[in-house]
Amino acid sequence: MEHGQKKRQLNFSILKFYCSGISQRRLARNLNTTQKTVARKLEYLALKARVFNHNYRKKRKLVTDFQFDDLETIEHTKLKPVSVTMAVEQGTREILGFEVSKMPAKGHLAKKSLKKYGTR
Repeated sequence: MEHGQKKRQLNFSILKFYCSGISQRRLARNLNTTQKTVARKLEYLALKARVFNHNYRKKRKLVTDFQFDDLETIEHTKLKPVSVTMAVEQGTREILGFEVSKMPAKGHLAKKSLKKYGTR
């Protein structure tokens, strides 16, 4: 799948650093390459991940036992709480899917949140 790429040695480094939250511009500077190369490599890595995921899902058996788990956290301030709901396979604890939902603030922050950000 990597046939024809000129800078294959960059693939792993780009994947590792990008997953760590480094921007494309900073990645290009750190690896002494251009932003265009980084963008193209990310497109290639996304395609490779899609193919891997597709093959993995084809081989996987149908899930029969699963459970839901819920987490309440904040977006960037306590005035913006969110709820994260996950479906998890019971035996392997593998995440099957998740959904993030906005929710209104509770308690003494409810009035401040409503005034500053409106209904959520």
